[in-house]
Amino acid sequence: MAVYLLRRFILMLITLVIVSVMIFAASRYSGDPRAMMMRPGVTVEQYEAWGREMGLDKPLPVQYLVWAGKVLRGDFGVGIMQHRPVLDIIMERLPATIQLGITSTIFALIGVPLGVLSAVRRGSAMDYVGRVFAIMGQALPPFWIGLVMILMFSVQLDWLPAAKKSGALSFIMPTITLGWFGAAGLVRLVRSSMLDVLDEEYIKLARA
Repeated sequence: MAVYLLRRFILMLITLVIVSVMIFAASRYSGDPRAMMMRPGVTVEQYEAWGREMGLDKPLPVQYLVWAGKVLRGDFGVGIMQHRPVLDIIMERLPATIQLGITSTIFALIGVPLGVLSAVRRGSAMDYVGRVFAIMGQALPPFWIGLVMILMFSVQLDWLPAAKKSGALSFIMPTITLGWFGAAGLVRLVRSSMLDVLDEEYIKLARA
């Protein structure tokens, strides 16, 4: 047991290192962050000073080690556009993110009773509704669902807010957008599992 836990812990560390390297590489591949700070009148000396301040004058392996060390200490740096600590910006948006995660998870759980009803009433209208719900949820990309919902319910009908947090109504569209895919997967999983059980001999004997 101890060997298994140690092996899993080592694999977790390796995974974290690989993910951190990928994130760091993506941030460097996206371009020089100083380009976002450029404005008329910036001198070469100021441009190079920004590079030294950000550690861009060091080799990439050294940049990665410095960046990883700061992340481990909870220092995510200062936002280039907002000129504020990144950790403060994350903490400001964390409550809304948690709320949206909870609501989308609750919405996804409707796939369980919908899958049960679809299996129990196989061949009925409820079954077709469940299957269409599952197919559409897994076939339509979430970003497309979000855009269509904004177009319909915010732009054309003006029922729901599109880009601001204003009470419970602002959670409806993002909750459906994020939770539909999970709900569709649960519908298919629960329906297929229920149908397998309902076709067992002991269920037929109990009904008889």
